[in-house]
Amino acid sequence: MVVKDGKLEGGYNAKNGGVLALNGKINPDGSAYLEAEGTVGSAAYAVGGVKSGSVVKYFVDAKFVGNRGTGSRMTSRKCDFTFVKLD
Repeated sequence: MVVKDGKLEGGYNAKNGGVLALNGKINPDGSAYLEAEGTVGSAAYAVGGVKSGSVVKYFVDAKFVGNRGTGSRMTSRKCDFTFVKLD
């Protein structure tokens, strides 16, 4: 993940073939509304058991303070995010 000029951009490639990009603006107060978009790797881990390769898209409500942040998926099922700035 990279944060530059108040914008977060990053991604994740799962061992099971899934891919996820996470992007959004971090507001001056630390609040952020992030968009997650990618493809399902394994149907066993997908909401509703959709097939591998299916498009997935959801939003994350996040809050950043100092060099850390947390967020939660806003739809479907519970999924929490933790962000830590690495030096």
